[in-house]
Amino acid sequence: MKVRKARKKDCAKITEQLWVPFMDYCSKLDDFSRICGKARSIFYRHLCDSFTDNQNAVFIAEEGKNLAGFIKISKVKRPPVYEIKEMGEISDLFVLPQYREKGAGSKLLKTAEDWF
Repeated sequence: MKVRKARKKDCAKITEQLWVPFMDYCSKLDDFSRICGKARSIFYRHLCDSFTDNQNAVFIAEEGKNLAGFIKISKVKRPPVYEIKEMGEISDLFVLPQYREKGAGSKLLKTAEDWF
């Protein structure tokens, strides 16, 4: 299992092969997680836009040429009352069922921690 930083050219594959199954999984958990009809194209644009600055990153886990999972992370500013002015945020983390229990999620989290 290999983890690498995603590139803008990966957006379509991440959206179709990972995010769509992720949202399908989430939507079955509760009504709060149901998505709108245009969600796929909205997420695709949002994902592509996340590559425009150094405050966001997306990493993907790959098994050979197959995508296994992804993590979408950001550095966010905290209110000025805190001594630590910035923190890391994980907005999405998903591993396809066939790649679970093989270290993909742990490697994605470790990569995110190192990036933060």
